[in-house]
Amino acid sequence: MLIFSAKRHDDSCGICQLAVSEVLVKLKDPDTQLEVIELLLKACNSMEKYAQCKRMVFEYGPAILTNAEQFLETTDLCTMLHACKGPEDSIEALTVLKAGS
Repeated sequence: MLIFSAKRHDDSCGICQLAVSEVLVKLKDPDTQLEVIELLLKACNSMEKYAQCKRMVFEYGPAILTNAEQFLETTDLCTMLHACKGPEDSIEALTVLKAGS
């Protein structure tokens, strides 16, 4: 059962890393950035304070996209989400293996 669990963990790690990589590619694409801003502006149409919403999208939207990109580049999100093993997981696994010997 442990082997199956480890295999599933490896798969989820790879999938997570692929997803983060794809998101980063999209975040760096100016066309995608424009699409996101357009979607946010479209969402403003349903808001009571349309002008304020639109102003906030133009003021904060680009910064949010930039910060999201920087966050994904500098943060090991997959380890944070426990999809991948972190350094402390490797130490725990060795400790468990030694204790079981």
